[in-house]
Amino acid sequence: QGDSDQSVGYAPRTIEFRANHHVAELELVLSDRPTRIPGTLTDERGRPATDYAVVVFASDRNRWGYGSRHLAMARPDQNGAFLIEKLPPAEYFAIAVDSIEEGEWTDPELLQRMQVGATRFTLSEGERKPLMLKLTTAMRVQRKSKPVRWQTRQRPVEAQWRCSSPS
Repeated sequence: QGDSDQSVGYAPRTIEFRANHHVAELELVLSDRPTRIPGTLTDERGRPATDYAVVVFASDRNRWGYGSRHLAMARPDQNGAFLIEKLPPAEYFAIAVDSIEEGEWTDPELLQRMQVGATRFTLSEGERKPLMLKLTTAMRVQRKSKPVRWQTRQRPVEAQWRCSSPS
């Protein structure tokens, strides 16, 4: 179900250690049990939805931002299948987005807005968590000067976001 290179997770970082230099608040986690989120994305009639991106992000906003291992994005294949791998154990949101630019899915402001229509789930160490996302009403959210649209399972939308259905 999908290729592992469909998933975009984190940017590797280099940390330099110097002799006689104290390192504080560093947590190194090693695991031989990576997580996997195989999933499918379908429209309201059960047909594969292929022209979307699936964004997965931690429910804890302190784990958002560029380079975070708690954010991932994947695009479904022609059968609507996607695969996201190697996220750390945590509670997450998943949402299908029909229009998003590279790196925009790491913007905390946008992630906060996307929580409203997202599916919430918990991922444990080494867990394989299948997700079946179904598109319903497409919503458009005005962000900065450019609209970003996403699919939501819920109808309520706060007016302050200036949301509207696509035409």
